[in-house]
Amino acid sequence: MRIERIEIKDFRGFPGIYELKLGRPGHNLLVYGENGSGKSSLFQALRLFFASSEFTGSIQEYRNEFTKSDEVLVKLELVDYDGQGNRDPASGTFEWSPTASPHGQPLIQEANKTKGCLDYRALLETHYVHRDEGKVELFKLLETVVLGHVENPISKKAFRTELAEIRDMVRKDWRTWSEALDSRSRNFNKGFENVLDTVEQKANELLTRFFPDTQIHLKPTGALARSGTGRNKGLIFPKVHLAATSFGLHRDDLHHFLNEARLSAIAISLYLASLLIVPASRLRLLVLDDLLIGIDMSNRIALLNILREEFNGWQIILLTHDRVWYETVRMSTLYEKTWWYAALHAETSAGGVPTPLWRGHEEGWIDNLDRARQHLANHDDRAAGVYARAAFEGKLKSYCEKKSVAVQFKNDPAKMTTEMFWTAIKGKLTGPELAEIKKQVDDIEIYRKIVLNPLSHEHPTTLTTTEIQGAITAIDALDQVLK
Repeated sequence: MRIERIEIKDFRGFPGIYELKLGRPGHNLLVYGENGSGKSSLFQALRLFFASSEFTGSIQEYRNEFTKSDEVLVKLELVDYDGQGNRDPASGTFEWSPTASPHGQPLIQEANKTKGCLDYRALLETHYVHRDEGKVELFKLLETVVLGHVENPISKKAFRTELAEIRDMVRKDWRTWSEALDSRSRNFNKGFENVLDTVEQKANELLTRFFPDTQIHLKPTGALARSGTGRNKGLIFPKVHLAATSFGLHRDDLHHFLNEARLSAIAISLYLASLLIVPASRLRLLVLDDLLIGIDMSNRIALLNILREEFNGWQIILLTHDRVWYETVRMSTLYEKTWWYAALHAETSAGGVPTPLWRGHEEGWIDNLDRARQHLANHDDRAAGVYARAAFEGKLKSYCEKKSVAVQFKNDPAKMTTEMFWTAIKGKLTGPELAEIKKQVDDIEIYRKIVLNPLSHEHPTTLTTTEIQGAITAIDALDQVLK
C-alpha cells in the first residue's frame, strides 16, 4: 500500500488547494523547502492525518490563519496493486475535514501504529529535554514516542496502551490494591526490559553506520510499582538513563561529552530502531523533516544508505531546507526510479499573505500557469497571482536556457531577478524581431507592473480577477512568439 496523491486545503501554512501526485505506485518523495515555505506544515499534515485515526480532535484547529474558508482538509489516496496490476479493493481516498475523518478506519489505524514521523524537535528531546541529575532520562519519551506502538511480548499489548490501562486501574481501585494490578505491573516490567534490550541492540547496529567508535547504553533503574495508601495511591515509574561509550570512554553525561553530530546520530538511531521492531503493516510510512541539523555530509550519506537497506519496502518522505543535501539525494537516487522530487518556495501574495509555491516532480512553468488558472477558477486570486508570476519567471528562464541568452550572473540564485532575464531577452532580439512582437511585449510590460512584479506581492495591493486573467493571457501570448 502506498500514498499516490496528497491533497491539502487551507491547512496551516497552505492557503488554498495544493495537490501532489506521487505516481503509480506511490514513489518515495524528496522535498526541498525554503524556510517559511510550508515544509513543516506538510510534515504536520501527514503526521496528524494518521494520528487522527485515534483521536477525535477537530481539523479546524489547524486552519490557515489567512483564509476565511471552512473547507480545511487533508486528503490521501492510498493504493495497492496485485501482481497483474489490478487495484486492491482496500485502496481508496481517505479524508480528514470538518465533515469526514479517518477516525476508526482500520487501514489508517494500522498505518498509524507503524509510521515514523520524525523532525528535529524529536531529536532534541533525546538529549536536551529530559534530564535527571545531569543524566539524560528517557522513560517518558520511550513511553509516548519511541515505544508508543511497540508490543509488549508478554501482554501482547502496545506499551502506551498497557500503561494507560494500568493508570486507569489505579484510579478506579484506589481503596484496595488488587492482584490483577500487581500482575499487570509485573508483565509490563518484564516486557519493557526485554524490548529495551532489543532497541539498544538495534540502535547500536544503526549507530555503527554513523560512528563505529560509539555505542549507547539504555540503563533502566527501578520498576513500575504501586505507592502510597488510600486516596494517595499511585504508581512509581522506572527510569531509563541514556549513556554512551565513545573512543573507549564511558559517560553518563553524554550531552556534555559528545558533539552535536554524535548526539543527533544517537537520536536518529534510537527512533529508527524502534520503528524496525514494530510488526509490518500494509502501509509503512517514514516521514523525516530536517533531521540532519548538525550532521556532516558523510553521515548524511550513511543515513541515506540506512534508509535504502533497512527501510526497503517503506514509503519514505524526506523534507529538507538544505539545498545541497536535496541535490545530493536527488542525484544519488535518480537511477533508482523510485523517487519523486518537489520544491516548496516561500512567496508572498497580494495583501502580504504567505503563500507557498509548490513545484512537483518534472513540473515546469506551464504547470504553474495551469495552477494559476485553477486558483483563479476557484476564486483564490492570491494564489493565482503567485503562480502566474512563477510561470512568467519560469518561461523567461526556460527561453534563456534554450536560446543561450547571456544573463547577468549572481552568486546567490535568489538574487537573479525576473528583470535580469526579461532585459537579457529583449537585448538579444533585433529591432525587427522586437517590432514583430511589439503587442505581446507591451502587454507583458503592463502586467509586469501590476501582477508579474515581485514588489506587487509585498504590499497590500488588491489584484482583480481581470488583471490576473490578463497576465495569464499575456504569458500565453508571449509563449506563442518566444519558442
